[in-house]
This record gives sequence, C-alpha cells and structure tokens, in this order.
Amino acid sequence: MTSIHEVIKPGMRCAFYGRYSTSKQDSSLQLQSVMSFVEDFQCNLVQKYTDEAVSSTKKKMDKRKFLRKVLQDALDNKFDFIAVYKEDRLARDVIEHENIRRFLRDAKKPIVITSTRIIYDESDILVRLLKDGLTSFEAARIQERTRDALEALLKKGRWTGGKAPFGYEYNKRTGKLEAKADKLEIVKQIFSLYLSGIGCRSIAEKHLPSNSNGGKPWTRSNPCTHNHRMSIHA
Repeated sequence: MTSIHEVIKPGMRCAFYGRYSTSKQDSSLQLQSVMSFVEDFQCNLVQKYTDEAVSSTKKKMDKRKFLRKVLQDALDNKFDFIAVYKEDRLARDVIEHENIRRFLRDAKKPIVITSTRIIYDESDILVRLLKDGLTSFEAARIQERTRDALEALLKKGRWTGGKAPFGYEYNKRTGKLEAKADKLEIVKQIFSLYLSGIGCRSIAEKHLPSNSNGGKPWTRSNPCTHNHRMSIHA
C-alpha cells in the first residue's frame, strides 16, 4: 500500500467534501478533522463542498449537488486532492464507491480519508469491497433502528412526528396527540358526508363552514386528506 506521505506533499491544494443526512446535524466534526490533517501535512485548504441534509441512501451520487461539483472541479484542476472525514460521507453503495474511485483516478486526484489517514483508492479490491460493503450495511442498520424506534413510539401511543392530523394537536410535554372536540365534529361530518356518496369537491364547496379549517379555505383535496389521515390515526 502506498504511504500517504508519498502522495500528499506540503503546499498541495486541498478540497474538503462533507455530507450530513438531516437538518439536525452539521459538518463541523468532519471539517475539523480535515483542517487538522491539512495543518499536519502543511497543505492549503482552497475549496469546501458540503451536501447539507442529504442522505446518500435516498439520493444517488448524480443527484447530490456538491458531490457532482467537487468531481467536476477535480477535472478542472481547482485543487490537488480531496479530503473526506470517512468513506461513508462519499457513498453507502458499493457501485457508487467504485464509480467515484474510477472518476478521480482518471482525473488524477486522490482522496484522503482523514479519520484513518489513508488514501481512499489504495487497497486491494477485496479490502475495498469489504469496506464499501460495511458502509452499505451500516446504512441498512440505521434504517432498521429508525423503523424500530418509530414502531416503539406507536405502540406507546406517542406521536412519531410530522404534521398532526386535523382534529388533533401535539402536546410536547406528554409527547402525545390531544383531540380537539370542535375539530373532531368537523371530521365526523366529513366522514358522514363522504360515506353517503358526496364527493370531495362538493364537501369542500357546499357542506363545510368556511371558517372551520383554521382560517384556510377548504379545497377539493382537504376533506379527503383529513379523512384519510384520521382513519390512520383513529
């Protein structure tokens, strides 16, 4: 394996690439790791690219704005190498890992993983496949843990997030939904009208009080949407 000191030399231009999955996170830890690496190797940080609140399992590499940007700028020779905190910031899919490696190999721009201080492309194919597979496995584990947590909340009767269904308000103290009697009467009316064969547009335009939707006008989709959400959470 090639030593990182053989590849990264003092004075080289570094580009930081970071990614985090949700709006509750940030890239400060990732950037701190890269800054420490740049200082230790006496390089210059000249570009920063961050895909904010972007999940690599939900958005493929060609849909991530700043990953595409850093790859294009690599071709345009705007820096000498890319520094990334961990492999999973780049991708969580084995094929995407190989596509990124191939692209940057052609551009002659190495990627440094600053958490382990290794060259992203420097290992035999079996080791690479193992590492890349682990990032994919971890993504699946995160999804599984999230799903289990949501199911546990539902079993306890707690709200799992998002907009509360019409007729309810979320109580932050108890973590539960609380019924609002005046709104529930509207919901019952919508159910009754819909089951009697009256369509959504007619319900919205002719059968509901104009001020009963929180000051917002009823539209064709409102009553049926509330009807559906209530049937789920009833």
